[in-house]
Amino acid sequence: MAGFRVEGNTSGYVAEVDVAHNLLVNTPVDISGAGFVTLASEIDAGDVTGVRLLKELELTEDYRLRVGQDNLLFNEKFVGTALNPANFNLTVATHAAAVASGFLTLNSGVSTAAGSAVVKTYRTFSNYVGYPLYFETKLMISSYQVFNVIEFGFGYAGASTAPTDGAFFRKTTSGELWGVLNYNGIEMTTSDFSARVSVNTMHHFIVEVQTDKVKFWVDNILMGSIDIPNTYASSYSSGSQLAYLRAYNTGAVAQAVLVRIAEVTVSNGDIAVSRLVEDCMAGMGQASYQTQTGITASAGTNSFWTNVSAIATALPALTGAGAQDKYNALGGYFCMTAPLASLSADQVLFGYNVPAGTALLSGKNLFITEVIIAAVNFGAAVATTPTTLLWVLTTGSTAQSLATAEAATTKMHRKIPLGVQTWLVGDLVGKAAENIILNFRTPIVCESGNWVTVSFRPIMGTQTAAQQIYGTVTVHGYFE
Repeated sequence: MAGFRVEGNTSGYVAEVDVAHNLLVNTPVDISGAGFVTLASEIDAGDVTGVRLLKELELTEDYRLRVGQDNLLFNEKFVGTALNPANFNLTVATHAAAVASGFLTLNSGVSTAAGSAVVKTYRTFSNYVGYPLYFETKLMISSYQVFNVIEFGFGYAGASTAPTDGAFFRKTTSGELWGVLNYNGIEMTTSDFSARVSVNTMHHFIVEVQTDKVKFWVDNILMGSIDIPNTYASSYSSGSQLAYLRAYNTGAVAQAVLVRIAEVTVSNGDIAVSRLVEDCMAGMGQASYQTQTGITASAGTNSFWTNVSAIATALPALTGAGAQDKYNALGGYFCMTAPLASLSADQVLFGYNVPAGTALLSGKNLFITEVIIAAVNFGAAVATTPTTLLWVLTTGSTAQSLATAEAATTKMHRKIPLGVQTWLVGDLVGKAAENIILNFRTPIVCESGNWVTVSFRPIMGTQTAAQQIYGTVTVHGYFE
């Protein structure tokens, strides 16, 4: 018989192997005679680096397994037809950038000349000792060309000069693809891994910034890492960085290089924070006051507030229940002629249509957490009868009209009373009614494609051209 026979001295049992010639082993079940087994997890198989990356599980002094929790800091999908200026700064020279078909394309004009396109967040992202910071993007590069440079990750960068600080991927003018650590202008790089990144193919790139190391991943395979020198104060010189992507030509290229970006995400790892969901959404440009990605880029804000010109003298006379809004916005400021009590019907003052989802646009739901209404008498003192308004928030209807009925394909407004404001006879110009401030412990939800309004019902008053009501409506909340 070939090989060695392993047999127990007293039991007489023989050891066995499997078809791959591995010895079959079962650890002792008697705790008094058990040895120790170390548990570890394979983070990377070492396909590129040549070394498997293993990490042991970690326990506390009280025998509890330590666990980590990721925290989403920023996410943007490039839907619609324009870059969201609330989240990104775009600088172009000769080259162009455009949003279409789910991609942000750098050099969308297919230029072969020297030029650049740079996109960077307005928000900065901090790294903390002991907790990794991740930059992730899904993108594809059309080709590798001499005189073309592509970079993306964390950093402070201009049009074409070297970044002053950061950690990022760089496709060089010679066609190499590196991971780069830049500490106050001093750069260190990984080896070239361009052979692992095919052109015209979507790849998932990750920059992982740790306390003592920066790692660069492509499609969940570790491409390389850079150890932080022990003379450096931190991973990079600045305590926080912008997320950026840029492509530029240092000279004329043989073939135009396009970079198509599908998504950008920034997150913290292994850190449990008490940040509320509305705080997270606000940090990602999804607060209620922000125009959402894919909506008219020039709008910027969802509230009505003219910057220079005076507000219209007053609202036109409102003539019936469910009259259309004067201000197509999610709050703002207003001016209206003191309304007739005889209307005794709800009037839409502000109306807002929550963005509906399409094949090229992410639908959003609006969560309203607070409404504030402030108003003053203006134009003339209150005469004859008091002026009294009942305020109501309406939400969730498939149409703006407050008369919309509940049916199989339509949905009526859900109405949440907000309060009452009144001005007594003799109240002078500038007299303010008591503010209405209503916080919602359970957020008021308006679904994608539906309408939310702030409306009022006049129950007392005499309409005169001289008397007006000026005021503001503030709607706090977030999109999700």
